Amino acid sequence: MGAGGDRKVTPGILRAATIKAADIGSCRVSEDLYYLIGASCDAYMGCRRSKGEYVVEFYQKNLSWLCKEVVSRLQRLGFRPRCRVFRGRYYRVVVYSKKLYQLLSQDKLTLLEKGSETEKLWFVRGMVDAEGSVHTSLHRITIWQNDVKLLEAVRRVLENHGLKCGKITRSRNVYALPIYGRGRMAQFMKHIGFRHPEKRRMMRRKVVLAQP
Repeated sequence: MGAGGDRKVTPGILRAATIKAADIGSCRVSEDLYYLIGASCDAYMGCRRSKGEYVVEFYQKNLSWLCKEVVSRLQRLGFRPRCRVFRGRYYRVVVYSKKLYQLLSQDKLTLLEKGSETEKLWFVRGMVDAEGSVHTSLHRITIWQNDVKLLEAVRRVLENHGLKCGKITRSRNVYALPIYGRGRMAQFMKHIGFRHPEKRRMMRRKVVLAQP
């Protein structure tokens, strides 16, 4: 057991859940990067510039999502992520890299607004995997974010693809963007979809549709 209750994820588990780093033929660098930028809305980034230390950390309960969608993309971009169990309930992917820190700590609103349509969609896909939720009984998806301007930009991306969203509301310091109704959830699956296995499974119970 390491500092903070960490312990390594065994290589066998990691290999079983991870796409091979060499298998990059159909994957564009910009798609991987924008997905990770979106997912990093729920990541920790820290630095001690005086010591030249830079770290990016992704936390999740679901090891499969971390490995297939985060670790594999980091590897394809040339980084060396480490995956550990954190406090027995979560998994943590850690990368010590100034380059990755600088890439992911850029202003997300500017990146989202200036990206191509494809890059915008991959940004939103990463963000909803990290900060989206599917209601257990209602036909509703909610995207959570503490930056209301970023959430408004996400809504514009969704509405540009014909997906009407509900009104953004605030609960304490967190804002929520809802998507209501079976038809709109079907549109969400068509244009965005979930790569997070638990959220994808919940969606397929409600809307049986393929996703991009």
